[in-house]
Amino acid sequence: MAAAGSQTIRHDRGNPGNAQNKIRRIDIDWVASSGGAVQELNAFGFNGKLLYLVTNPGSPAPTTLYDIRLLDEHGTDVLQGLGANRHESNTVGTNIVFSGTEIHPPVCGPVTIEVTNAGNGGAGTITLYYEAA
Repeated sequence: MAAAGSQTIRHDRGNPGNAQNKIRRIDIDWVASSGGAVQELNAFGFNGKLLYLVTNPGSPAPTTLYDIRLLDEHGTDVLQGLGANRHESNTVGTNIVFSGTEIHPPVCGPVTIEVTNAGNGGAGTITLYYEAA
């Protein structure tokens, strides 16, 4: 799959020396290509349990019901499909757990972001919260 679109990643690791501060935040600003996608760009890694996903549409707004996947090294969507059908004008938060459970999916290593169906030049921000391992 060819790379398309662009992204900027900001990873707030807090104070790693403070054992009480285990919640971390990753912000990803993205802009879709003319084909409406952001694919296989800037792999980044972290170790921990995914807790919460926030999507915030930008300007220009993405297409209604755009989709986000966070792919691990095996191509598995660690968001468990919860990044599908995002709202084009409202900020939306989602608790990330395995379906039918209260168990948060683990991440251990590199991941890549894939945004699809976002429209020509659609933009937004993805915020991931996780508990560091």
